Amino acid sequence: MNGLNKQNKVHWALEKERGSYFFLKLTLILVRYLPLFICYFFVYIVCIYFYISSRQLRKNILHYQNNLNKTFPENNLPKKFPIFLQVVNFGTSIVDRFAVWSGKIAHKNLLISDPDGIMERLTNNKRGEIFICSHLGNLDVLRGFLHIYPEFKLNILHHSQNAKMFNRVLEESGAENIRLIQVSELDADFMLKLSNKLEQGEWIVIAADRIPLSGNKYCSVKFLGEEANFPTGSWLLASILKAPTNTIFALKEKSKFRLILRNFSSVEDIRNKRKNFTPLIEKYSTVLAEIAREYPLQWFNFFDFWQQGRENK
Repeated sequence: MNGLNKQNKVHWALEKERGSYFFLKLTLILVRYLPLFICYFFVYIVCIYFYISSRQLRKNILHYQNNLNKTFPENNLPKKFPIFLQVVNFGTSIVDRFAVWSGKIAHKNLLISDPDGIMERLTNNKRGEIFICSHLGNLDVLRGFLHIYPEFKLNILHHSQNAKMFNRVLEESGAENIRLIQVSELDADFMLKLSNKLEQGEWIVIAADRIPLSGNKYCSVKFLGEEANFPTGSWLLASILKAPTNTIFALKEKSKFRLILRNFSSVEDIRNKRKNFTPLIEKYSTVLAEIAREYPLQWFNFFDFWQQGRENK
């Protein structure tokens, strides 16, 4: 299972996947041929192993939950076994990704919250925009619903070096037609290609909650009451491409998924802050914290999220 780490000092992008291709492949087979409740039970058992075997995992989740409780004394964290249940939520999110691609989770299970009319802009064939996403929730399930909206043209920028096994199995589940773009391979020529995609009405999706592997393209802001490093690359990309940004979250609510779309920053707002993206990142960290308050167990950054913020001091 990718995302579960052993060592505190290793950069998230260098974390090795825990689990194996066999386990992921077995999960995919179970999802295809068995009722989902049996698949969830199987993953529940596996999560017990990961919970018991990774002290660092438990420590990192506890750190996050303590910060959440300090920032929001009233939140939706369960009173009993919250750390274990967060691990279980991550495990079931893997089942959900495979289930969407296997047709076990239908379009009727998708709820859309879109007060700013972003869905309409996605299909109006005008210049594309940028979605800012995170590892809060399960955006991979949206990839499984895209065939329902063939007019949606999304290009997902991602880092897959630390999750090769998972991406391999995801492709075997039917995700081979998704336009995934390796972030580490971006260069000036590719930036031009991204610009052309926007001109053709396509949209770009990029995560804004994990700092780059090298370099100093990040800034430190308060998140859940403690300094954390956030990347500036998303905002720099929007500035160069002259594209407005919007936030996107896909969050599980019992057996359904809520897609939350919101306007975030205009082209002018990004241009005015190009020399200092800190205000935009502070605004985004606030949005992230509010969503975490409502859906606390769906925070899937299981490394020490605040470690590098502490090292800045």
